[in-house]
Amino acid sequence: MKSLEDAMNFIRHQTHETDTHYSLRKGIELKNTEELIGSVLYLYHKNKISEYFIGYSIGEKYWRRGFGRELVGLLIESLRDTENIQHIKAWTKTENIASQKILEFHNFEKFEQDEFPDSFLYHKDLS
Repeated sequence: MKSLEDAMNFIRHQTHETDTHYSLRKGIELKNTEELIGSVLYLYHKNKISEYFIGYSIGEKYWRRGFGRELVGLLIESLRDTENIQHIKAWTKTENIASQKILEFHNFEKFEQDEFPDSFLYHKDLS
């Protein structure tokens, strides 16, 4: 990448595929200005296509404005409308209370796990 514009285009739409998984990252833009404010991630393992992981990041300048809550709602709805998806999972750092509250608002359940001690795993059943 040679410029900020190259980086922004990369973030706006990035796919990655391996033998075991597929991921899609898209940029989040404000409707009225098209300003890039963050990104979302969809990821699934090819041997478990009924289970998707979601992720998101929002620039600090845009925190506490309701974008996270709206974004997670949109991610859920997009996956609910996709055939065969039964579960959504999301990781959050233990110190990221705001993301935990957003996931809990959308009825994700926190699960105990030992794989990443500094993170929580959340799960939502769509079936």
